[in-house]
Amino acid sequence: MKPWTKRQIGPLTVCESSGITWLPGVVHCFSTRTGGSSEGPYKSLNLGADVGDKPSAVAENQELFRRLVGGEGSRLVTCSQVHGNAIAFVTADDEEPPGEADGMVTNVPGILLGLTFADCVPIFAVEPVKRVVGIAHSGWRGTARDIASKLVIAMTDRYGAMVERIQVGVGPSIGADRYIVDSDVAAVFRNLAVGQAVSIFDEFLGKYSVDLRQVVYHQLLEAGIVPDAISVSQDCTYSMPHLYYSARRENEAGRATGRMMGVIGLS
Repeated sequence: MKPWTKRQIGPLTVCESSGITWLPGVVHCFSTRTGGSSEGPYKSLNLGADVGDKPSAVAENQELFRRLVGGEGSRLVTCSQVHGNAIAFVTADDEEPPGEADGMVTNVPGILLGLTFADCVPIFAVEPVKRVVGIAHSGWRGTARDIASKLVIAMTDRYGAMVERIQVGVGPSIGADRYIVDSDVAAVFRNLAVGQAVSIFDEFLGKYSVDLRQVVYHQLLEAGIVPDAISVSQDCTYSMPHLYYSARRENEAGRATGRMMGVIGLS
């Protein structure tokens, strides 16, 4: 399985899928919390506009991120994430950002599709011949509703992408040993016939661990993605506080936190 790597872009440390970086004319990355201007629990590159950080700091961070990753002429497009499985299509004629969605697809150069994360699974997808890119936010609800397959279908049905040519990167997210859930959530994933992703954490308390990345990986295979075309990051956002925000880690301590952003686009 192809790995993920990290590199510096100016003051920013970003993560990239090695299965996508070699593709010409494609820009993508997953941010870390380094290199920005936010303070306090949001230090420093908070890219989430709805988590209580100063709007001026978020705007400055987003502009820095857009310019360094996408270039001066790029346009960052975000949407209202609701932990669902809706996929929005972004065109050159759109004057307003998409509404509620947890995935976006485009074939328009110069547009950076951006979604925010703080434990949920980021999915990046590219069809290099048809030149179509997509991104999805797969939390447990979105994973249960198979947003990974929805993203693939959106690319193939709307733009004629060939599923066997699609390269996918599954980015940093919470690891199974840190994603502890109650029996009702565990049952959802057992019912998806991916029970190998669920294990007992505390039998007495009825707590289970769920490997969301493994579930997403199997959903991508079910959607027809070639195994060698999938790269999965092993970074756990919960366990690496120096590098990543984690909603679950900070919520457990009663603290606010920021958001990373995944972006993908065509140059």
